[in-house]
Amino acid sequence: MIREVLGVAAIAMATGVAQAADGYDAGERRSIAVAAADLDLSTSAGIAELYRRVDRAVDRICDGDRDCREEAWESTEVQAASAIARDRYIRRLAREREAELRACGRGRCAVTPAYYQSLPALPPGGIRVTVTVQTAGPGY
Repeated sequence: MIREVLGVAAIAMATGVAQAADGYDAGERRSIAVAAADLDLSTSAGIAELYRRVDRAVDRICDGDRDCREEAWESTEVQAASAIARDRYIRRLAREREAELRACGRGRCAVTPAYYQSLPALPPGGIRVTVTVQTAGPGY
């Protein structure tokens, strides 16, 4: 019985050391959140400012390392595209609602619930794009 317990403890310790080594070799994950809630991403000026902010964050994380910069920019592609699509969608809904109000006269139009129920929910903390890189561990 004692041998079995000691055997299990030895395996658990060896596994724990192996997992710790894997975590150490994997390196460090670094990220910077780039605020975009104050930008109108349905305009080219808003999109350009978002990319300027992302570029500054990438510079801070990567410090000129080309591979790091590529990984960091790739980490933002889907997030930025989603934020831009959301703002464009909201802008389109606003234009359609304004056209609807003009067509039926202000104050006499019923509110179309579909306009307000179909809005994508904002993420907690507002719209932001997170630049993330996984740095190499020791020996790389």
